[in-house]
Amino acid sequence: MSPKPVLKRVRGTFRAVVQTVAPRATTFEEEEWTWAESLVEDALARRPPSVRRQFKRFLRFLELTTIPRYGWTFSGLSNDKRLRTLRRLERSSIALVRRGVWGARTLGFLAVYGQEDVQARIGYRPDYRGWDARPDAASAATHLAAEEGETADAGRAHDTDGGEDA
Repeated sequence: MSPKPVLKRVRGTFRAVVQTVAPRATTFEEEEWTWAESLVEDALARRPPSVRRQFKRFLRFLELTTIPRYGWTFSGLSNDKRLRTLRRLERSSIALVRRGVWGARTLGFLAVYGQEDVQARIGYRPDYRGWDARPDAASAATHLAAEEGETADAGRAHDTDGGEDA
């Protein structure tokens, strides 16, 4: 039995978050939104029920928290005001609010950049080697080291006496 969908009643708020953190989503058609939401639902399904409830509650909180300041719900605000709200909340003195913002942002990135067609359009090619997979990785490492006044090998342990490291 799969868990109940998290986004069903907070879909509008979630989409507003996604469009705020990843503006590419403002051009999504319904098919792309369906795919984006399924990626997020799948990720949330692997989390404990308490985490799913917290995320849903955070989105409800986010939707209503802007009313006193702006007179509108979060999803009804302009992108600029939504971004200001998220930035303000990510500096909240309440850790749970900060975590909610970061969790929503992370899931928003998953919703957009987790889609293979979006990855192809932006030239994203994940590789287990990370940055080393870039064709210019060696020149980038040399350039960074030069900026710091070091050689590309700096920081690596060198055996200078032919024996074992001390």
